[in-house]
Amino acid sequence: MKIPHVAVYVRVSTKDQAEEGLSMDAQPANALKKLDEEFGKGMYTYELFEDAGKSGGLGPKPWATECKRTERQGMWALIQAVKAGRFSHVVAFRSDRLYRDQLGFLGFYTEVLKPNGVKLLFVAENFDESISGQLTAGVLAGVAEWQRKQTGENIQKTLDYRRSNGFYLGLPPYGWRMETPAEHEGRMVNIRPVEELVPTVRRIKDLFLSGNSFSAVARILNDEHVPPPSGVGKWSHGSVEKILRCHVHAGLTKTDREGTLGKGVHYDHRIYDEEDFRLVQDRILRCRKRLRGPAVNQPFRLFAGLVHCGHCGAPLYSQFNQAQPSYMCFGDRQAEEASHVYVNARRLEAVVLEQLVRIALEDEVQEEAASALEALVNEQDDALRSEGARLKKALEDIESKERKVGEALASGDIPQNVARGLFAGYEKETTGVRSRLVEIEKSLGESESRLQVAKRAQSNLRDIPMLWSTMSDAEKREVLHVVIERIEAHAGEHRKWIKVYFATGHEPVELEVLAGMERYKPRKADGAEALSERELAALYHVLQGADYKKVAEHFGTSRANAHNILRRAAHKVGENDPRRAAKKIEARLIRFRSQLPLFGKVRVSFQTRRLRVGEYHVLMYAAKGETVQTTAALCGIAVERVEALLKQALAKLGASSVPEATRALEQNPHLLPIVMEHRLKGER
Repeated sequence: MKIPHVAVYVRVSTKDQAEEGLSMDAQPANALKKLDEEFGKGMYTYELFEDAGKSGGLGPKPWATECKRTERQGMWALIQAVKAGRFSHVVAFRSDRLYRDQLGFLGFYTEVLKPNGVKLLFVAENFDESISGQLTAGVLAGVAEWQRKQTGENIQKTLDYRRSNGFYLGLPPYGWRMETPAEHEGRMVNIRPVEELVPTVRRIKDLFLSGNSFSAVARILNDEHVPPPSGVGKWSHGSVEKILRCHVHAGLTKTDREGTLGKGVHYDHRIYDEEDFRLVQDRILRCRKRLRGPAVNQPFRLFAGLVHCGHCGAPLYSQFNQAQPSYMCFGDRQAEEASHVYVNARRLEAVVLEQLVRIALEDEVQEEAASALEALVNEQDDALRSEGARLKKALEDIESKERKVGEALASGDIPQNVARGLFAGYEKETTGVRSRLVEIEKSLGESESRLQVAKRAQSNLRDIPMLWSTMSDAEKREVLHVVIERIEAHAGEHRKWIKVYFATGHEPVELEVLAGMERYKPRKADGAEALSERELAALYHVLQGADYKKVAEHFGTSRANAHNILRRAAHKVGENDPRRAAKKIEARLIRFRSQLPLFGKVRVSFQTRRLRVGEYHVLMYAAKGETVQTTAALCGIAVERVEALLKQALAKLGASSVPEATRALEQNPHLLPIVMEHRLKGER
């Protein structure tokens, strides 16, 4: 006689672990007792299939062709083994151990066990293959499915109750912990702040609101050796952003499944106020919408998203991989000349700042801007209130209609099916109206916040002359993008100008920009139009009483070079004497003074051995002691690419080791990538 080979299936979910007879240890023991009674002790062989912590409602379905990663791997292995003809019997503690849905259980029996001649045994239930036995098993499987769905529904009701009452659900975020029994005595457990982490959370918020980006905040925390959330590694852009987006720090929590925020049980223990949280979210939104671009590596990229071509309307492309950072339009070469404009980034900053300073010092402009801002906010609020009143009247009309339908139904004037259809339509309409009313009330609640943002922009405008030189790149970008709505750059045959549109409601202004370097010129300029920036700067110094020796000191160059610059400038103007030439174009020199390079070296010579950005970053990580694998992960490139870039960097610097290469960079900053050299200049 052939000895039976039995498959023993064991499953337990988190809820079932405390139930008698259903633990992972008890189920196999009970199954073996059943087999001893059925076949006799030692008269069978068996294999064990387990699924720990898995619900019976999870797959795989018996008819499936593959098993998903989240489904029960033990059950999938059992199904494949039965289909392969390895077993004569399958035993489980109860039918709900196999499947907690009726369709799954019946499919397992009819499509897996029965076609392969495998018999089914249960420890705590009786099962036979008669029609009544199959019916009984199906009913039990249906009951198990109902219990599973009822359990899920009860859990969801409990979660909804906790949400609606302000309890936080989930793992505590950074800076918070679960309450101890003494702290939540008399109510359900919630969260409390971790006292030693509260200053860190507040500092992150303050650093971000002061103008620092996510990455800049992370660098500051790393420099100060503040432990990161994980306790190992370093702070990153993502970890800072996650903390700033967390509403828990302001005492808020989600009060429904849609994510509506409201005051939580932990509100009295909040780390900072709701107003600070709204300011943080407003700045995150502005940065995401308008302040795009790697500002960390490109300190002059202040106008990205603001400046457009005045002829074709396209945003100007920001170009910083060159000695002179600029914004330019890549229009069609076959188009008219005016559609191709080029604006030097530093020159654009100078001329816009000069205009902002002028506006900031005019009291009339300040008063007009303040009135316009307040009127704009009030106008928006009035429109919202008007819409809210209209929607409330609509709700009253719907309620009146519902009462009339109810009266007609009670008197028998309309049938029930018609009444049900009308009530369903009214309910759907009411839901839409109430949803819009909630949005309006939320917008009205944020009215004061919008007005404060506008007033803050106005105060920044007034303080620009004093604060601009001390602002970080991020702060400058913040001010420009709040105050200015749009900038249009225009280029004609002999002049270049920009048109600035202000977000404060002030009339747009046209500002002339120093001409030169327009792309695709039809002919070469002559006269004063042909003077370069450095030649204009040299003549301006002469206009102020300097000679070629003093000009050489201002420029940081040789006297011979300064003399040649003045000689060429005078010749272009049609004079032999630089003083007469400077006097001849005095108005032009004074008009463009703020845009001229009055000090510093005449030009930065291009170094063929200059590092590229990728080579520089790889070298800096190597100097910090990072491994090749870590560098590859940080830079998002392959390990082989990291090794190649490091080798190229050492070769360009003529160094045999990383320390030697870093010393070469310190001694000769012109070997740095152009964008990094610009950054160092900006920091100085």
